[in-house]
Amino acid sequence: MQRCLFCGGDASEPDHAARCDGRQGHVEAEAPFEPEPDPPRPPYFDAARGTALAERGIRQAFTHAKEQNKDAARLIIQDLAATRPFFTSEDVWKRCAETPGHTIDPRRGSFLGHLLREAARDGLIALLPADFPSERPANHCRILRVWRSLIYRGAGALPVCHACGRIRLPQSGT
Repeated sequence: MQRCLFCGGDASEPDHAARCDGRQGHVEAEAPFEPEPDPPRPPYFDAARGTALAERGIRQAFTHAKEQNKDAARLIIQDLAATRPFFTSEDVWKRCAETPGHTIDPRRGSFLGHLLREAARDGLIALLPADFPSERPANHCRILRVWRSLIYRGAGALPVCHACGRIRLPQSGT
């Protein structure tokens, strides 16, 4: 006798298929079902992978941005570098909003990171060891990088906190 695992009857009987529960009397192996193991997941903490994904996202955002938006933002970054000792990406957004004809869709502004890095490679700006909270509600006060102009020739030194040595940025703009 071959016991049917579906209906419990004798799977070797000639009319078993007519009496079985619809699975036509197939007999499964006696061994229990063991699913295949899940494929290995990438490590939860992997700085190299995180950096690679960030770089990929920055390149992708830049590739898909409109040329007129990239050109407008480049001009604004060059102007900010020439007229201010330091600034953040938020200053680029503010200048864009204030300048007629320069409109960058805030939902499509991820390419600014690439342009700021491009300006740093070109020797216009350098990253400061300082941070500044965003004032844009959509950013939920996330911390922004601060860029120092390498071409600014105005007067005045950067304000430094005497307690911690970090750059102090004014809350109402630069």
